[in-house]
Amino acid sequence: MVRAQVLLTIDELTVRRAENKMPSDLAACVVQRAKAFFATHQESTVEVLDSPVSAAPEQSSLQARTRMVHRGLAADDVVVAFGMMAAGALDDGAETRLRAATAPELPALIGTLLDEGAIDPAKWADLHRAWYRWRIPLGVSSLVWWHLHCRAYGKAGNLAAASDLVESWIQAIDAAPPGKRAQVSAAFTGLAAERVVALRDDITGLDAFVSAVRYGVTLLAVPDAQALDALRRERVSILMTDIEAGGPVPLGLPAVQSRAASLRALCYGRAPRFAQQSTLLNELWSTMPVEERTFVLVHLEQKIASLEIVRLSHGGRVLDNGEIAGVLAACRAQEPSRWSPLEMRIASFAWAWQEAGFSVHELNQTELSVQLLVLLMEHRVGQYQRHVTMDVPQQLPLPELARRYGPLRVALERSQQRCLYFDGGNWERREFLLDKAASMRHYAIPAPLAECFERNFGGSLQPGSSPAQWRQYVAARIEAGKTPTELMIGLAEWAANTDDLPVDYAVFDVPVGVKLDRPWDLEIEEIFCYTGLRADFEAREKAVPLGAVGIANALGQRMRYNAVKKAQNYALVKHMTPQSFLLPDISVAEDAHHGGHYASGIRHACRVPISVGYRGSAWRGIADVRLSRADYAYDRRFREEELEVALRYGIWAKAIADEAYARDMLFDSKYCVNLDDGRDVAGSLGRPA
Repeated sequence: MVRAQVLLTIDELTVRRAENKMPSDLAACVVQRAKAFFATHQESTVEVLDSPVSAAPEQSSLQARTRMVHRGLAADDVVVAFGMMAAGALDDGAETRLRAATAPELPALIGTLLDEGAIDPAKWADLHRAWYRWRIPLGVSSLVWWHLHCRAYGKAGNLAAASDLVESWIQAIDAAPPGKRAQVSAAFTGLAAERVVALRDDITGLDAFVSAVRYGVTLLAVPDAQALDALRRERVSILMTDIEAGGPVPLGLPAVQSRAASLRALCYGRAPRFAQQSTLLNELWSTMPVEERTFVLVHLEQKIASLEIVRLSHGGRVLDNGEIAGVLAACRAQEPSRWSPLEMRIASFAWAWQEAGFSVHELNQTELSVQLLVLLMEHRVGQYQRHVTMDVPQQLPLPELARRYGPLRVALERSQQRCLYFDGGNWERREFLLDKAASMRHYAIPAPLAECFERNFGGSLQPGSSPAQWRQYVAARIEAGKTPTELMIGLAEWAANTDDLPVDYAVFDVPVGVKLDRPWDLEIEEIFCYTGLRADFEAREKAVPLGAVGIANALGQRMRYNAVKKAQNYALVKHMTPQSFLLPDISVAEDAHHGGHYASGIRHACRVPISVGYRGSAWRGIADVRLSRADYAYDRRFREEELEVALRYGIWAKAIADEAYARDMLFDSKYCVNLDDGRDVAGSLGRPA
């Protein structure tokens, strides 16, 4: 359906352009974007299906999550269709046809049922959207949880009530002894407790999920043979299980593609605790002195309101920053015992974020729940413990888990660089790690850069020079009469034109050199920003509306504004709402919701924050490097390994800025405002060979 719509759009625009019913530049731009959109979706589906997920766990984890919507779409349709059957949301005819179909027939049959109107399109859309949001932020979810959610949806009649119900169900089932869990689950779902499909691989076991729905029996997550035996001692009949051989012949459905087969495997062997977590959170808030609770909630409300776009889902309704802050404000008006499930979730999510220090934006778009918070933190703890030796016990209450998470994260950051992948189309972010020691191999000065700087600025700079030797070279060139502005522009131009990390733009911004003892007082025109463009870059070929100077001005305005906003994090009395400090990141679809990025051609980007020093102080957030590519092609997206290379620019630019500030030298204020001609200095330096 998407493919047909995109191709129709392309054909229609082509005709309109030929008939002079649309300006040719605009039509060409939209046609290119539509083609790129389809090509990206098509290529990413092929790549994910063909790529191994076990060769590099950290990298494959990110790739699996960032392309979640493109992978295994047929399997997703099966999950949603049988979720509707579990909810009682299919008519008898559609249900009968789905029950009778063989595994290979199911994807086509589901499409036929949708085309015929035999599946309610509104309920289909609701559950498909819910299934997507259930898998954020880790790219997967438990099919057992999904089965419970769909049964709750059938009972409650709406997604919000189902979300509240299933949260309590999951906790109650986890609290029960293994042998009694079928009985507890059946009491909630209305299914028989005597017959069970027992699923160890609760993420990938699509065959077992569909079988449980077809049989109309309880679906249980069972971690091992001991738990299976406990069920049998309670006279529970195991109709099907992936723990031992025997039972009905499987349907033959493929496993859901995932790097982890079960929630426990997703948490690196840790067993998350879900039992009584809501009760424990209620105790956290209820035992907190009212003065402290008021202070905490006000602080969290202000912090959430000041962040970049935050979007949390509850029953299909998406709450943005203002609405989330409004929920926190409402929490102050009553005792925690009277909070709604949504209020308890949002207050606890915000508290855990502040305590643990995970990236709040990783939860963008998610169907927020207590079990999700536990799962995310347990996954990260397991991941971090692969790099750090620090004990964090299993089965912790969520408040204690959040408190243990923070020190573990701090310890991790000594050896690992936390980074983010950002999708500008839906505001979602995903964390990944880069090894700091491994990244350092890129900090040595490459031969082309050494040659470029010797040619343009003189002195001796040996290929392979260390960051310390680079800084010595920078200091010597400044002492010889070269300005920090010339050196920074020379670096930006080289970054825009080097072939070992090809980009279309390289944007470098640092404070001009004033108010470095109080950066929270910086004004927008006190931030230096220079944009280097690739020598062969043609804006019209990339469907970029602005020319070279317009691009530099649009990017300069935004970069200066961002720096000033981030500087407000240091202020007690703030001039404007602060913008949170950034981790290094790579992004796609940067122009999806940003007019300035669209006009200047910021589509795929890579950002490297810089900490600059002045008289013993180190200031974050007021300097950074942004690399950008101006087309939509999938193979032009920045990869994790490219960000590892890009980190070198932060090291090299910091050396220039710090040497300037150590001498109380200023960068050229010409580059603190819009330019009439942004190419003059670069032209005098000459292009790198």
